[in-house]
Amino acid sequence: MKTLQNKSLSSSRLWVFAVVGTLLIATITIIFVVSQPFGSNKDTAHHSQTENATTKLASQTMTELSEPQSPYPPRQTRSAWYGLSDNEIESIKESSTYPPETEYVKLTGEYDKWLLGTPVEVLIPHIPETFEALVERIKPNGFGSTTIYAGPANQEDVFEQLIITYSATGALAQVQTTAGSYEMSQLVGSDDIAGIIPSEVLHNNQDFTLEDTGKALRDRHSDAIYVPRREE
Repeated sequence: MKTLQNKSLSSSRLWVFAVVGTLLIATITIIFVVSQPFGSNKDTAHHSQTENATTKLASQTMTELSEPQSPYPPRQTRSAWYGLSDNEIESIKESSTYPPETEYVKLTGEYDKWLLGTPVEVLIPHIPETFEALVERIKPNGFGSTTIYAGPANQEDVFEQLIITYSATGALAQVQTTAGSYEMSQLVGSDDIAGIIPSEVLHNNQDFTLEDTGKALRDRHSDAIYVPRREE
């Protein structure tokens, strides 16, 4: 009888220990779960992604606003003129009366295709450098000639302006840069060859020895604006 009582007491004690252990484990688990902010990692990740997307959109918007937007549709890039090979240049120089500082180029003959907003590549062989310009104004002069004004593209800081006047019989141009200005004129008797001369060289070769109507020793035509002769 005593043995049965001892066994019953041991079983009761084991049962109590099991219940207490289970409750203790459950309590620890509940405390651990409650101490963790529900969904904090997920919310933090979502907030970070939203913040990054907002920052990227704001940066893109500011970039677009800071870049000048062209009011014209996309245009085909044109060239004011093309360079020549050394052999072609030497052949032209043999018969040319232009100053030795002259560089020769080949005209495109496509100035009538330039439109407002047309990108234009302007080669200056003296530097040598090709500048990027943008057509800003087209002015018909009458009698078959037209003058085109092109300013610097957004990224240009040396090129200032291209002014070119053309007609069916020829073309003249002036290029202004921070490094100096240059004059282009089509060679007499040529359909597509022109010479580019630094404006300073032209000025030094002008004849100031004759008196004008005001008795001043100066070149009477230094300030004149020339346009090609109209087609008869």
